[in-house]
Amino acid sequence: MLGQEPDGHHTSQTAGLARALAGPAIAVMATCGLTPSTGLAGTVGSVQPTTAVFQGDPEGEPTPLQAQLRARDKAQVTAALQGISARDAPFLAPAVAGLPGSTPVLVLAARPEPYRLPPLAAQFPQAVWSMPAGSIRLGLPLLVAPGAALTIDSAETPSILLDSGPLNYSTIIAVRATLRFSGTAARPLILSSRDPATQAADATLADGRAYIRASETRMDFDHVTASGLGYLIGETSGVAWMAREGAPSTGGARDSTFSGNYFGAYSSGAAGLNFTRTRFTDNAVYGFDPHTDTTGTVIEDSMAARNGRHGLIFSRACSNNVIRRFESFDNGGSGIVIDDGNDDGDTATQGSDNNQVVAAHTHDNKAAGIVIEGGTGNSVGQSLAQANPVGIWVKNGATGTRVTATAVRGSDQTGIRLEGGTASTTATDVAIEQSTVGIADQGARATTLTDVRIVDAVAAGVTVSPDTRQLTLTDVSVAGEGKRAYALIGPPGTTDDTPPEGLRTDEWSAARTGLHPGLSADFWVQLIPWLLVLAIPALLWLPIRWRWRRRLRAMHGEAGK
Repeated sequence: MLGQEPDGHHTSQTAGLARALAGPAIAVMATCGLTPSTGLAGTVGSVQPTTAVFQGDPEGEPTPLQAQLRARDKAQVTAALQGISARDAPFLAPAVAGLPGSTPVLVLAARPEPYRLPPLAAQFPQAVWSMPAGSIRLGLPLLVAPGAALTIDSAETPSILLDSGPLNYSTIIAVRATLRFSGTAARPLILSSRDPATQAADATLADGRAYIRASETRMDFDHVTASGLGYLIGETSGVAWMAREGAPSTGGARDSTFSGNYFGAYSSGAAGLNFTRTRFTDNAVYGFDPHTDTTGTVIEDSMAARNGRHGLIFSRACSNNVIRRFESFDNGGSGIVIDDGNDDGDTATQGSDNNQVVAAHTHDNKAAGIVIEGGTGNSVGQSLAQANPVGIWVKNGATGTRVTATAVRGSDQTGIRLEGGTASTTATDVAIEQSTVGIADQGARATTLTDVRIVDAVAAGVTVSPDTRQLTLTDVSVAGEGKRAYALIGPPGTTDDTPPEGLRTDEWSAARTGLHPGLSADFWVQLIPWLLVLAIPALLWLPIRWRWRRRLRAMHGEAGK
């Protein structure tokens, strides 16, 4: 939960640094083509439907039905792999005997040339159906076996619809194989679930939903839109790059969109993923969740928007990743999160280290712009965090976090928040404007602030806890108007406003009682022209109205004679 701090109203002025940094972010938006904001029927075997819908909490537990469906999927894949033997041609693996809800699986065994869907539709009409205009409908789970490759190109197959009804749904799963989905700018490839009852994307998560998973596999998306996929966290979340053991999954996406999925995209145990000009929008939980042991990922010229929780979250032991020219806005949580995962009793937290956020623009998110939660050596540079409750939030024992050449604007709570337990955070060449509190040090250790400029902080420029240790300030200034330039927050009701060494307040003045800092000279300069626009017509109308009333009185006088 965000801490309770005074609310503040902020003007729309932008400092030079913030203006300079907004340019790359606006360019990213243009590249992505976006302007900122803007009960079940039937049974299968003994599997019983449920009306309980998983609410999109990545820390929550699946319903018993969802857990059973996921276990069924794993059992089917295991059985199909065991049935390959020395085959070198595709075959239909039978349903697993005694497994409730099991269906046949179309298995693509290893062979020299890649598989394509139209020939499979001719060979296996019970599993793959050709539709008008070359589109393909997939009616059974499809398994790309070790050593095999599947290529789907929009020139031949413009769209793939994965059947996704109550309790039974199709999947595309690859194990130690190759998957390539390709379209063009003029003809992007469409991947989506399809509910046979509604002839539209499956909107019900409670009874499972189609998904795509690559395990120890290279999977690439080029000019693809993937939507309406996934129903649970992790490997069944929508589109996932996975590796529990063995070789990592690789690949990535360019010029593609992941929208309306449970997670837009997910990875675990992946290495060297690359995402360029890719959009993660309107997903139930996260836009993109690179998870446990995802390393060496580069995400650039991309964006995340309107996702249920965070736009982008690197979580648990994700190291040496780069986020460059990334815009994240209107998300239900934070824009960008570097995270150490949760300690759920089975898996302990593990810091994500040495990740870089460069030239990011995070704005209008519900929690924070950028969060560094645990980990060592993570950095934020040349970025703009704007109109988030907290601009940049360092927490959970994060160590050695670096913030450089970055601007924070219009934070309703705090521009930069440093929680107790964090250590050795440095902020250099940072501008913080129009936040309720500029910087809040809540008990951090060995923080160094250099060339930091705080302007128009409503409640305080800098607040410090008595638990704070070794705070070093060099050329830190608080300017404009506000309640306090500096406050050492002691026991309830006590503060010490004496600025420490290295904090300049010569350009700061206390706001007049009852007058918000926004109501300054600049405010009146903007307001007066509008007052004139409204006043001049009124002044011109008064003589006309006066002459009109005199004429009426004269007319009444004549009538009375």
